[in-house]
Amino acid sequence: MHKLQVRQYLDRIEFYEEPEVNLDTLKKLHKFHLSKVPFENLDIHSGKIIILDSERIFRKIVHNLRGGFCFELNALFYDLLKSIGFDVTLISANAANKNGTFGEEFDHMAIIINIDNSLWLADVGFGDFPIYPLELKLNVGQLDVNRIVKIVKHDEQYLKVVKSVQGNRFVPLYLFTLLPRQIKDFKQMCLFHQYSPDSPFTKNRICSIETENGRVTMTDTHLTITAEGKKRKYDIKNEQEFKHYLKEFFNIVLDNGE
Repeated sequence: MHKLQVRQYLDRIEFYEEPEVNLDTLKKLHKFHLSKVPFENLDIHSGKIIILDSERIFRKIVHNLRGGFCFELNALFYDLLKSIGFDVTLISANAANKNGTFGEEFDHMAIIINIDNSLWLADVGFGDFPIYPLELKLNVGQLDVNRIVKIVKHDEQYLKVVKSVQGNRFVPLYLFTLLPRQIKDFKQMCLFHQYSPDSPFTKNRICSIETENGRVTMTDTHLTITAEGKKRKYDIKNEQEFKHYLKEFFNIVLDNGE
C-alpha cells in the first residue's frame, strides 16, 4: 500500500493524525475502523464474487465506502498496519458455532501485532470483537464496554477468545494459533463462505457496525440497535426500508448492479 493509499484509508476511517508505530495508534486505528467500516456480506447476496486481491478490496472499502467480511476487512487492515510500519502477522482462526463446535482451519482471519515484544490480537472483521486489540496474556480479563474478554488456553495447539455473558459465564468467540499465514491460504474458505449452504453468510444478508455506546446490526428482516447493554429490535417490512436503514446507519448506498 503506497503513501497516498495509506492517507486515503486513514481518511476513510476519519483518522486524521500522522500515524506512529505505537500502541496508542494501534488502538485508535482499531476503534476508528470498527466505527466507520461495517461488517457486511452484501456482495454474497448480489452475486458479486469476492476475490482476495488487495487493490480490489481497497477500491471497495475505501473508494466505494463499503464494508466487507473478515477476509476483506482484516486483509486490508493488515496491509495498512504493515505499510505504516507495524510488525504484523496474519493468523487463522476457527469461529465458534452455536452448537458448541468450531469452524474449519482458515474459517476466519485475524492479525497479531508485535509492539515492544508484547503481542496483541487485532480483528476488525469479526462483527463482535472488542473495540480495542487484546493483549496476548492468558486468563487476564480485559474490559470491553459492558463485558469482559479473555484469551485462554483451549488445548496444546489452540488458544481461545471468550467473552462474558450473564455475569461470570463465558462463551467462546473463536480458536486461534500464532502460526503465520498468507492471504492466499484463505482462498478456499473465502469461496466456501460465499457459496456453501452451510456457511452462515449465504443464509441472510447482514450488516453490523460499532457505535459510541453499542452496536447496530441489520439482517433481511430486522434492525437491532444495542445501546448501553439494552436492545431495541425493529421489523424490516420491505426492500425499500432495508435500503433506507442501510444508508442511515451504515452509510451504504447500493447501485442498481448491487
